[in-house]
Amino acid sequence: MKVVKGLFSGMVMQRDAKGGSCQIFSGICQNTGTVSVAVIKAGKMLKNWQAKIVGQAAKGVFNGVLSGIPTGGPYQITLAIGTEKLKLRDLYVGDLWMLGGQSNMEGVGNLIDAPRPIKEVRAFYLDNHWAAARDPLHRFDIALAEIHQKLNPGWKPNPGKGVGPAVAFGQAMFKTTGVPQGVIASAHGGTTMVQWSPTLKKLGNGSLYGAMLERFKLNGGRIAGLLWYQGCADAIVDAAPLYTKRMTEFIKAVRKDFHQPDLPVAIVQIGRLTDQCEAMIDRLWMSIREQQRLLPKRLKNLTCVPVIDLDTDDPIHLSGKDQIVLGRRLAEAMRSLRKERGALPPPIELDSVQSVMLPNGIAAVEVKFKNVIGTLQSAGRPVGFASTRSINEIFKCIPSGNKVVIPLWTSMFIGDELKKRLRSEQGLCYGYGTNPYCNIVDSAGRSLPAFGPLQTGASSLTDYARNMEVSDPVFVKESMDHLVAPSSQNGLIFHRAPSTDYYVTPSDRIKYADPKEKIRYFRTAYNCPEEMDVALLIGYDGPVILYDNDREIFRDPNGANPIIAAGKVVKQHWPNGRHELVFALALNHGSAWGVSLRIERCNVKRTAAAGKTVLLPVEID
Repeated sequence: MKVVKGLFSGMVMQRDAKGGSCQIFSGICQNTGTVSVAVIKAGKMLKNWQAKIVGQAAKGVFNGVLSGIPTGGPYQITLAIGTEKLKLRDLYVGDLWMLGGQSNMEGVGNLIDAPRPIKEVRAFYLDNHWAAARDPLHRFDIALAEIHQKLNPGWKPNPGKGVGPAVAFGQAMFKTTGVPQGVIASAHGGTTMVQWSPTLKKLGNGSLYGAMLERFKLNGGRIAGLLWYQGCADAIVDAAPLYTKRMTEFIKAVRKDFHQPDLPVAIVQIGRLTDQCEAMIDRLWMSIREQQRLLPKRLKNLTCVPVIDLDTDDPIHLSGKDQIVLGRRLAEAMRSLRKERGALPPPIELDSVQSVMLPNGIAAVEVKFKNVIGTLQSAGRPVGFASTRSINEIFKCIPSGNKVVIPLWTSMFIGDELKKRLRSEQGLCYGYGTNPYCNIVDSAGRSLPAFGPLQTGASSLTDYARNMEVSDPVFVKESMDHLVAPSSQNGLIFHRAPSTDYYVTPSDRIKYADPKEKIRYFRTAYNCPEEMDVALLIGYDGPVILYDNDREIFRDPNGANPIIAAGKVVKQHWPNGRHELVFALALNHGSAWGVSLRIERCNVKRTAAAGKTVLLPVEID
């Protein structure tokens, strides 16, 4: 008699809403008949569990459900089918958590700082055995799923490394709830969202997603939530623009395949990278962080935990000490997400950014945050804010309550100059680049999220265009002198283009990344609710023409990499009604990526002063 799925000695069985087990299990056997179980705790038979019928056996297999064993443990369980018996020891009923992502979830912090294991917090290791959770959780040399061996052939553990956030997470959850905790190791360092793609699940243990799904099924097919730390490997030119799309597809697939449409998910916003200093890498790192910050707005029951203030033990991996801090933050965030009694508010979120005038006549930017416990504060001089125009431009920031006030240097920014600067896309950031120093936390020691770059004059701005369509390439000369209005181009085929928070690039760009001369058209449409003056804030990385309802309004034959969001301003007077905007973008012999667009309404103060509601153009889906 052997259990194949659902029951292991030392495991944590996921509790149900009533606080009891509902554990589905199956196995192979010789006998036929009923499956009974006896459950013992602390040497005594659990009431009504002396020889309880829990399943059936026939044709060499058995199936059953352990329903109603109370939260707690450890329990000793004996399964019986006639004369066949199987004893399982040290089982608990509590909460199960899936671990996923790359190396910072895997754990590379110094082992000297590892938390001591406790028996109520368990782990399902990569060799499919349960034991007390102890770092390192991810040993690829003993992994049974072939994907881990394939990704790291010949992997050997580093005797001094291995601390991740999961052990500290489980211990913090147990301390606050008294409920046994179990974590299922499934992360793998250096992996991308493409490698985690749900489309690979048919490969089973030959893919990361398939292996994670198999480990889910092995443990009964129910968990309390997912902990996810990934994104560094996607901070590259080809992957960063698609991160939100891929993460959204991943989370939706997990919830579908796990049969838990509201599965709680806590992700970690990527932290610091200390051995890279290129401007492009800074922008890509910021792009991933910003997409992660905004992901909870796209997906329900998902929260994002900042780590921008935490220390590392090498150029990219959180220190063992601060992995413990992260574990506790994840526990706080997950308890908040699950609306547990006594839980803290969710992680700190950006609320608003606006320009203000201080009593001394100095212009300033006021940044407000939500979910702040107590007051924002810092150890020493508060730092972390920057302008992308110059990362050293911000000389002072003043945290107080739930906001930070940032004075702007002297009166040179007052009046028209201030308005120009606030309209510039070279905006405000917290935690700019790969290796910022950030030290602002609330009274509970929780960090501000990294964000930006943001535009401080956002009240008069639309979001970046998200509903753009892109045409297949048109193979013509890139001089663009011969182009006419887009409606005159016969046979154009358009399809929806993926968007980041700033720009739009075709999903099939790599397919056409060759030196042949070609042009692509990007189009979207806006409904203008009333007559108004607008500024089209555009960006592009190749020679470009912009059309408004087939009328050329802008041309730049010298466009080149990179895309600078809102790098150019095109002013227009718009009557009410529909306005179709089309970019004709020369692909610059294969090096151009795409375009960005947002719209600012001009003369907002005058409109508001006249007692009229300030309306903005609305992008048509």
